[in-house]
Amino acid sequence: MNGNTPSFGDLFGIMAAIQGHQEVVPFIEWQKRALAHARARPKSSLARIATVVGILLHDETAAGMLKGSTVGEHVFGIEADSVPPFNKQCVRRYLSRIIQSNAL
Repeated sequence: MNGNTPSFGDLFGIMAAIQGHQEVVPFIEWQKRALAHARARPKSSLARIATVVGILLHDETAAGMLKGSTVGEHVFGIEADSVPPFNKQCVRRYLSRIIQSNAL
């Protein structure tokens, strides 16, 4: 697991800062908005995953989906921390890919 990974809230805070003061809302509010968006745009990327979004019951369930699995001691390279730090540059690349795919 990458020790440099920000929390769910930190990630969206960084994304909002990069995009210019976008609103960051509690998960349940985001879920309601996301499902309304999916209903209004049935061919959108979000509509394709609406079932998954709809079954998430609370923040902890959503965070659990993003949490990496722990590994045992017999994993090749476990002693190496090869995952780069998660920073604004990484988030900018991520946002760029989302925008290029018209997913927003």
